This record gives sequence, structure tokens and C-alpha cells, in this order.
Amino acid sequence: MPQFAYKAREKNGALAQGIIEAENINVAKEKIASDGLIPVQVKPQGLFNLKIDFKFGRKVAPEELVLFTKQFGTLFKAGMGIESILATLAKQTNNTHLKQILFMIQEDIQSGSSLTNAFKKHPKVFDDLYVNMLTSGEEAGILDEVLDHLATLLEKDQVIRKNIKSALMYPKIVVGVLVFANVIILTFVVPRFINLFASFGAGKLPLPTRILIQISEIFQSYFFFVILGFAGLFFLFKKYANTPKGRFRIDKILLKLPVFGVLLEKVGNARFANILASLYRSGLPQPPL
Repeated sequence: MPQFAYKAREKNGALAQGIIEAENINVAKEKIASDGLIPVQVKPQGLFNLKIDFKFGRKVAPEELVLFTKQFGTLFKAGMGIESILATLAKQTNNTHLKQILFMIQEDIQSGSSLTNAFKKHPKVFDDLYVNMLTSGEEAGILDEVLDHLATLLEKDQVIRKNIKSALMYPKIVVGVLVFANVIILTFVVPRFINLFASFGAGKLPLPTRILIQISEIFQSYFFFVILGFAGLFFLFKKYANTPKGRFRIDKILLKLPVFGVLLEKVGNARFANILASLYRSGLPQPPL
């Protein structure tokens, strides 16, 4: 279905903008007006809108997901309908990707879809854990409690991730400085020593020195190919790490690392305990053994 980017005025005069799906531009204007907005500009989503999405990112940050879940729970407790909640939160968010997803979820619910099935269509933002907890809350009639538990869980998980990033910041800086220093040495320092050895008429150099000189010559002669090679290896590593088998093997190696292995194990246990406690409080049924 075509998508239209719009700008509209709310009843209080505030400017609202977003993306909406409709058969044509007239239907899009009718949908915008039905939400209590006054359309100012409605046009098909084209290259300009794609650039905006690219600028602000196509991802939803953990902080935005936590805020959305808290607001969702608060508005639901206040007695607002699901469709009104989604429309309100879509207008408030500054993330165009999240805004678009919320409007799509709202339209699915208007078409008769359940809350769970509507959220399930967007796994990159709302993962299996999020959807399963919504399912348990919707079926048990305790959606407000489940949203509170979910917001708390996401917040704790966010804190854990921030602590991990803080703990790994120093090693990352050290590794980055070492890589940069090695590039400088291979590019500028070693060639000067090669000319120095040649001017002295030095005989056969030690094997480690010859290996270093050979690496420096390769690095200078094929600099762009070396960079492309490392970029390709990094890309293949990321692809492999995203597979279940690759993720398992990499995590197995990481858990055996000194110091960091113990840290990652404790982080994993903490996340598991938080998730298990939230699922238990939310009333998610135990799967059959």
C-alpha cells in the first residue's frame, strides 16, 4: 500500500508530522482528519523522506523503547483505548521509524487484528520476549501490570548494557590506539629504517625484521586492498556471528577469556534472572516438557 508523508496541525495549533498508509492521497487526508488533525501537507513518500529516515536512523534506541513502554502503560491505566494510545504516542515520538511502525500497528488493530499479532509484524523493534509478554497480558486481562513489568525489565537490561559498555570502553580505546600506532609504524617508520639499513650496507637482517619489512612493503603497495580485505573479513565475521551456530561458538570462546569471561557470565546470569522474574510475574505459561 502506498505511503504518504504528512504535516498537520493539532487542535491546539501544534505541528504534527508522520507517515501514513492509504490507497491514495485523498484517503490519506481523510485518515489524518479522522485522527483529529488538520492536514497541511500530504505527499507520497519519496526519496526526500528516505533521506530523512537515513539521517535519523532506522533503528529504535533502547531508551526510546523503554519510554514508549512506560507511556503505553500509563495511558492504558488512564483508560484510553489502544488505538488512541498508539496514535498519541506516534505523534509524540521524534523517531520517524518508530512513528511509522506505530501508525502501521494502529491500522492493523483497526482492521481487526489483535494487539499481539500487530506487534509481531515488527520483530526488529519488538522481539519475541516483548511480544510474548504482551500476549500473556492480553490473554489474562492484566496488560497494565505486564507493561509495568516489561518497562522495568527493559530498563534493567538497559542499565546492564550501559555498564558493560563502560567496562569495555578502556580495552576498546587501548586496542584502537594500538591499531592506529601499528598503522603509523608500518606506513612511515619502518620504510625509514629500510632506507637506513640500505645506506649502511647491512647484511642479512634477522628473520623478525625481514618479516616486519615485508609486511610494511605489502601494506604500502596494497594499502586499499588491505583495508578492503579487513573490511571484508569484518563483514563475514558479523554475518557468521548473526547465525545461531556462529553466535554459540563465539560466546563459548568469550566465556573462556580471563577476566572478561567471568564478567560476561555474571551479566548473562543477571539478565536471565531478570527476564525469568518478569515472565513469571506476567503470568506467562510454562511450555510443556
